[in-house]
This record gives sequence, C-alpha cells and structure tokens, in this order.
Amino acid sequence: MKVNYEKVIDGLDRAVMKMKKQAKALKVACNLNDAACKLKLQDYKQLCTKVLELESANVKALYRRAQAYMELADFDLAEFDVKKALEIDPNNREVKVEQRRLKEKMKEFNKKEAKFLREHVCEAKCKYL
Repeated sequence: MKVNYEKVIDGLDRAVMKMKKQAKALKVACNLNDAACKLKLQDYKQLCTKVLELESANVKALYRRAQAYMELADFDLAEFDVKKALEIDPNNREVKVEQRRLKEKMKEFNKKEAKFLREHVCEAKCKYL
C-alpha cells in the first residue's frame, strides 16, 4: 500500500490551523468572561487588553473596556473605545446605550468641575481683595 504523504501533511496542516482558530476563539471568550467578572468586582485594571491584543476589532471587548474607563472617570479613553466599537458595528444597541451614558457622565463631570473651579477661583480672588 502506497501512502500519499503530501495528502497526509496537507490534512494535518488543515487540522492544526482549525485547532489554532478554535483555541483563539476559546481564549477570547474566556478573557471576555474574565473582563465581565472584573467589571462586577470593580477591578478595572487592564480590562480586555488580552482580548484586544488578539482581536483589535472585538466590539464586546471595546464596550467592556469603555465601561471600565468610564468608572475610572477616564472619559477620553472611554469615548475612543465607544467610537471605535461603533465604527465596527454601527447598529450595536448596547454600545449606543453606553455612548449616551458616557455623554451624560461627561456632562455631569463638566458641571461639577466648573462649579469647583468657580468656587475656588472666587475664593482665591476674595483672599486678595
């Protein structure tokens, strides 16, 4: 019996590629679940970084990282991730809701910051009058 080694090698190569894709998908899923748990525990450090290293256009990872940035009051980075997620998936309802929530948080933050500055600038001016 004559064995066609080229066919065997080709079949093995295809099997290895398929297994690598499955392993990557499993790794992404596990890291996304890890990120969801960390959000619940309010552990925002390096959230979704591993997923985004594997798949830079992963909308769910961008969405979760934006949530983490919002909790850390890093609104510029949150906005960047929300915008990137919407570029990839413009009809994603969850990301659109997060975008509205981000705008509200930014508006609230800006009001508080303006109030703080008014109070402290006035306080500083009054001392010198």
